[in-house]
Amino acid sequence: MKEIKKLEMWSISKIFGIFGFVLGLLSGLVAYFGAKYFDMSGMMPQGMMINAQVIFAAPILNAVVYFLFGIVFVLVYNFVAPRIGGFKVEFK
Repeated sequence: MKEIKKLEMWSISKIFGIFGFVLGLLSGLVAYFGAKYFDMSGMMPQGMMINAQVIFAAPILNAVVYFLFGIVFVLVYNFVAPRIGGFKVEFK
Protein backbone atom coordinates (compact mmCIF):
# COMPACT_ATOMS: atom_id res chain seq x y z
CA MET A 1 0.00 0.00 0.00
CA LYS A 2 1.23 3.43 -0.95
CA GLU A 3 0.07 6.62 0.72
CA ILE A 4 -0.72 9.77 -1.24
CA LYS A 5 0.88 12.54 0.78
CA LYS A 6 0.36 15.46 -1.60
CA LEU A 7 -1.90 16.27 -4.56
CA GLU A 8 -1.05 18.51 -7.52
CA MET A 9 -3.60 21.32 -7.63
CA TRP A 10 -3.94 21.86 -11.40
CA SER A 11 -4.46 18.20 -12.33
CA ILE A 12 -7.06 17.53 -9.63
CA SER A 13 -8.94 20.77 -10.30
CA LYS A 14 -9.09 20.02 -14.05
CA ILE A 15 -10.67 16.64 -13.35
CA PHE A 16 -13.17 18.21 -10.94
CA GLY A 17 -14.00 20.84 -13.59
CA ILE A 18 -14.57 18.19 -16.26
CA PHE A 19 -16.86 16.23 -13.94
CA GLY A 20 -18.73 19.46 -13.16
CA PHE A 21 -19.17 20.21 -16.85
CA VAL A 22 -20.54 16.74 -17.61
CA LEU A 23 -22.90 16.80 -14.62
CA GLY A 24 -24.01 20.33 -15.52
CA LEU A 25 -24.71 19.27 -19.09
CA LEU A 26 -26.78 16.33 -17.89
CA SER A 27 -28.70 18.39 -15.35
CA GLY A 28 -29.24 21.18 -17.89
CA LEU A 29 -30.64 18.73 -20.43
CA VAL A 30 -32.90 17.12 -17.84
CA ALA A 31 -34.16 20.53 -16.65
CA TYR A 32 -34.74 21.77 -20.20
CA PHE A 33 -36.52 18.73 -21.53
CA GLY A 34 -38.37 18.18 -18.27
CA ALA A 35 -39.77 21.69 -18.42
CA LYS A 36 -40.47 21.44 -22.14
CA TYR A 37 -42.32 18.14 -22.17
CA PHE A 38 -44.01 18.24 -18.79
CA ASP A 39 -46.18 21.17 -17.81
CA MET A 40 -44.22 22.61 -14.91
CA SER A 41 -45.45 26.17 -15.34
CA GLY A 42 -47.55 26.00 -12.17
CA MET A 43 -44.57 24.82 -10.12
CA MET A 44 -42.18 27.68 -11.00
CA PRO A 45 -42.20 31.19 -9.57
CA GLN A 46 -43.22 34.01 -11.90
CA GLY A 47 -40.49 34.89 -14.40
CA MET A 48 -38.46 31.73 -13.85
CA MET A 49 -38.94 29.91 -17.12
CA ILE A 50 -36.42 27.29 -18.13
CA ASN A 51 -35.27 27.75 -21.72
CA ALA A 52 -32.40 26.67 -23.95
CA GLN A 53 -29.96 28.93 -22.09
CA VAL A 54 -29.91 26.46 -19.22
CA ILE A 55 -28.28 23.89 -21.50
CA PHE A 56 -25.34 26.28 -21.96
CA ALA A 57 -25.27 27.97 -18.56
CA ALA A 58 -25.47 24.89 -16.33
CA PRO A 59 -22.34 23.13 -17.65
CA ILE A 60 -20.22 26.28 -17.55
CA LEU A 61 -21.39 27.28 -14.09
CA ASN A 62 -20.95 23.74 -12.77
CA ALA A 63 -17.47 23.47 -14.30
CA VAL A 64 -16.36 26.70 -12.61
CA VAL A 65 -17.86 25.75 -9.24
CA TYR A 66 -16.41 22.23 -9.35
CA PHE A 67 -13.00 23.59 -10.45
CA LEU A 68 -12.98 25.96 -7.47
CA PHE A 69 -14.11 23.14 -5.20
CA GLY A 70 -11.20 21.08 -6.54
CA ILE A 71 -8.79 23.84 -5.53
CA VAL A 72 -10.26 23.98 -2.02
CA PHE A 73 -10.17 20.16 -1.78
CA VAL A 74 -6.48 20.04 -2.75
CA LEU A 75 -5.56 22.83 -0.33
CA VAL A 76 -7.34 21.11 2.54
CA TYR A 77 -5.96 17.68 1.61
CA ASN A 78 -2.37 18.94 1.31
CA PHE A 79 -2.73 20.61 4.70
CA VAL A 80 -4.32 17.64 6.48
CA ALA A 81 -2.64 14.62 4.85
CA PRO A 82 0.84 15.09 6.34
CA ARG A 83 -0.67 15.42 9.81
CA ILE A 84 -3.15 12.52 9.88
CA GLY A 85 -2.19 10.47 6.86
CA GLY A 86 -3.36 10.49 3.29
CA PHE A 87 -5.29 8.16 1.03
CA LYS A 88 -3.87 4.68 0.88
CA VAL A 89 -3.89 3.10 -2.57
CA GLU A 90 -2.61 -0.14 -4.02
CA PHE A 91 -1.06 -0.21 -7.49
CA LYS A 92 -0.79 -3.39 -9.50
